[in-house]
Amino acid sequence: MISDWLYNFLMSKKRLVILVVFLMLTASLIAPQRGTALPSPRITILSPGDTSELTSPIKLSAEIYPDPNGMIRITLTSRKGDLLARKLLRIDSTVNTSPIPFNTDLAFEIPSDQTEALLTLAIQDDAFRTITLRSVLVKLISDGETILQPMLQIAPWLEITQPQPSDAITGGQILITGSVTPLSNRPITFELINNDDRVIGATQLAVEIPGEMLDFKIRLYYTYITKLTNVRLTVRQALYPYDEVAILESLCLTAIP
Repeated sequence: MISDWLYNFLMSKKRLVILVVFLMLTASLIAPQRGTALPSPRITILSPGDTSELTSPIKLSAEIYPDPNGMIRITLTSRKGDLLARKLLRIDSTVNTSPIPFNTDLAFEIPSDQTEALLTLAIQDDAFRTITLRSVLVKLISDGETILQPMLQIAPWLEITQPQPSDAITGGQILITGSVTPLSNRPITFELINNDDRVIGATQLAVEIPGEMLDFKIRLYYTYITKLTNVRLTVRQALYPYDEVAILESLCLTAIP
């Protein structure tokens, strides 16, 4: 009697072990793999392309994923840092799973016959923080014919493997890992920005060879958080000699005290 009970007990334990192993194997097969943040840009400028010669007004064409409660900002800056034109638009949209077309005209005036300029297109969230930004180097001419160059699409500028969107951070510091392909020799700037558009932590990554992919592992320290706070991690780079942000990506995180 006892041996029968022991036999049944051992067999039930064996079946339980087999079941647990089976469930673990199944879960490993069907569980989503942790990928990289920012797999595709929220802005793709279609026209004009780099080195285009443009008369006023500039006809800007792009595909974007706008923030439902945010804004679209377009700026035109000279090499001397003069703001030649600026436009701020609100686009009525919901959360989109595919990009929407964006077209607008941007009028400008220049004090000479021609000048080089940086044209930027940015998406802002409802706290006026920049979510993403792309730019094009163009030549502005006061008279003549517009000459458009094609916009060359390149591989993703930035990939972040840690943290992932919506991750929770704590302890006053965050480890950021990934890879980036710098546009210039300017440093890559990492910032943590709260809902009041205040930078609560920042660090930089030095660049030696522009255009060459760089793997990074960098630690960012931020101001102590006293309550649960939604923050945005932004990664950006400027372009000499404009000293303007030429490219930017970001992701949202939750900071815990």
